[in-house]
Amino acid sequence: MSTNGAEVVLGFSPHYLEAIPGILSEMGKADTIALEEPNTPGFLDMLAGKLSIPEYLLQMDTDFPRFAAELCEGLQDLHAQGKRIVQMDPFLDRLVTIHECFAANLTPDEVLSRPELRDVYLAEKNATGALLRFYDLSAGKDFQAIVDSVKHFAKLDADRIRLRDALRAEAILSLIAPGRRVYVEAGYMHFGILQMLQRRNALQNTGHDGPVQRHKPEYLPAFRVHPRFILQPIARRLHVRHRNMGPGDLLTLHFIFHPDADHGRADLLAARSLIAIRLVNKEELVPGPNRYPQSEDDATVNNLVKCLDYERCRSLYERIHRAPRATALRYARQMLSSHRPSQCGASIADPQDGFASQKQPGTRGARKEHA
Repeated sequence: MSTNGAEVVLGFSPHYLEAIPGILSEMGKADTIALEEPNTPGFLDMLAGKLSIPEYLLQMDTDFPRFAAELCEGLQDLHAQGKRIVQMDPFLDRLVTIHECFAANLTPDEVLSRPELRDVYLAEKNATGALLRFYDLSAGKDFQAIVDSVKHFAKLDADRIRLRDALRAEAILSLIAPGRRVYVEAGYMHFGILQMLQRRNALQNTGHDGPVQRHKPEYLPAFRVHPRFILQPIARRLHVRHRNMGPGDLLTLHFIFHPDADHGRADLLAARSLIAIRLVNKEELVPGPNRYPQSEDDATVNNLVKCLDYERCRSLYERIHRAPRATALRYARQMLSSHRPSQCGASIADPQDGFASQKQPGTRGARKEHA
């Protein structure tokens, strides 16, 4: 397949400070950089240094402010080098428009009457409603009902993510040009973009028509698309599987790629996610002597919960769901202290097996949306 040098690099990474060097290194190899964020007033002025980074970030809603500040500093340097940097996330752009509609006193029916907003509004409304339902049930004693609410939210969140990925994949096509490399920032929840771009490229190369092609620009060249997992070297060093993702993220990915597959494996991931959210550190950790504090915290929690079967999750949840993190960690370690290593880590297939190599209960995503 002749691509004339057109290339898309999907950079998958959480918003951790320790990921900044790898992210900026990959961005520096690209001609165009597509950020995973909505269009924001003052962005171009910030890139050009006409607006200070602290002032620009005042309007941003982020759970990782240090990450955002350091990334902006790097983006200013890349902008000065002549890189084209764009904010590109149509789903979030439309969500901002929906919020503006409600601020202008439009009714839900008026928002639903706008075709470009309807699907985004319904996806967001459904997922948010399921999350609120989880919160209502999580204080109760019916563990299976809580697990079911986690799965219900994960399914609706997966629907929302598939829509977001489809809109973003279509937008990315406008950036592709012969001889140019595009770097696309993406959270781990958005592996679907890779599949969508690969499918689009295959359809274009074979000449087959399909729904993905109907709106394609006539000038779109064939292109190569590559994933880059920024923190994968660290995950290998920490001896963790699934790129160090927690059980809640794995559950959501399971439903993204297998929306109708609901069975015992999903129950186990949901149960483990209820434990993980009590154990994981919710603060933004700053690298120091420990160069990868966030990744190591994730690995600690993931290695603990992978040793829990469903019944141990039920028993532990009863003890820790109102406990502070330090107490929850102590109880979890006490429960597992008699475990033999061979008993840990029930086999759970990767949710994206068969696929090229906004807030989830039970994951670090409960404190940040980007996944």
